[in-house]
Amino acid sequence: MGMRPQRVLLVGVVLLLALTGCRALFNRPPVALLRAGPTSGLAPLRVEFDGSESYDPDGRIVAFHWDFGDGVQTAGQKATHIYHLPGTYRASLTVRDDLGAEGRERVEITVLEPSGEYHLLTSWGSWGVGEGELGHPRGIALDGLGQVLVADTGNHRIALFTGEGEFLENWGQYGAVPGRFSSPEGLAISPPGEVYVLDPGNRRVQRLSSTGRPLGEWSIAGVNDPAGIAVGPDGSVYITDRGQHLIHKFTGAGQPLARWGGEGSRRGQLSKPSGVAVASDGSVYVADTGNHRVQRFDPSGIARDEWGGYGQGAGRFSRPTGLAIDRDGYLYVADSQNARIQKFSPDGKLVDLWAVDGGDHPVFPIALAVDGSGQVYVLDFANSRVLKFGR
Repeated sequence: MGMRPQRVLLVGVVLLLALTGCRALFNRPPVALLRAGPTSGLAPLRVEFDGSESYDPDGRIVAFHWDFGDGVQTAGQKATHIYHLPGTYRASLTVRDDLGAEGRERVEITVLEPSGEYHLLTSWGSWGVGEGELGHPRGIALDGLGQVLVADTGNHRIALFTGEGEFLENWGQYGAVPGRFSSPEGLAISPPGEVYVLDPGNRRVQRLSSTGRPLGEWSIAGVNDPAGIAVGPDGSVYITDRGQHLIHKFTGAGQPLARWGGEGSRRGQLSKPSGVAVASDGSVYVADTGNHRVQRFDPSGIARDEWGGYGQGAGRFSRPTGLAIDRDGYLYVADSQNARIQKFSPDGKLVDLWAVDGGDHPVFPIALAVDGSGQVYVLDFANSRVLKFGR
């Protein structure tokens, strides 16, 4: 005789329970993998959390639980949280599988308080063609005497001021002969004190003495849209190329050495790079303007680090342009469309930020320079002026 239906059902239930019990007995817990960024910055700090790479080796994940370390919790594969108060927080992701096993990963979030140390000391310049006036300038540098050199782009000249803003003299005027310029865009000072001028209207770089006397020039015909220039500790010259999304490296005499980049958003690729600065160890920092980030390369062009991303939060950028490095290796970024300056440690940790206030006028900080005492000179393209900040 066949088994009664009730007995068949009972046997099936027993087998199911046995199988479930065996699976539970040998169940491997899920693995929590989280990504978070930025993990440090100034308050209020907006952090994006992502647990989508978590996995279960022998089942499936059914729950994601976030604890941000400040009393706030939420669920979901991804989450966004804003830390409003300074402090160090231990955020965690806990995942649970379909048998109740759990896995957990933690990350430390450091939220800093803006120091409020930097304040406006003085400012000078206005739009015009007269002495001490500027025409939408794009480049700034400091020489060994503490003089402020400004690439007065619209007036096709280099303007010199004292560190307090007193006008000294102009170098050059519109033209193509040595010592004259066509829309000069960038300035850099070499270790011996020579002045390199990015002269894109004439498709060249000019090298001048510390008094403005022409010493030489070389063609940059292979650079499609030059934007920034810097000189490394070994005398190598770096030029950003917005048109080809490249960095070009030359000797001090103009011989091509290397180039790198290419259009894209992956590490090492660039989008309309503008500012460039070189640290004492040869590290090359690039304002990757179109990608709203800063990238750090070694002298051979290998990408070593990146930080930023589009946004208004601390450590984020909106079309960063100018870069400068102080004698302690800290990097200053002209976060142009956010109208502020951000200061970072050499490894990309945010240290400070402050607004560039235009009063009733919009501002566009496009370039900057830092002197030996840490005072910061910011070039405001929109208002044709220089602003000097100190602590």
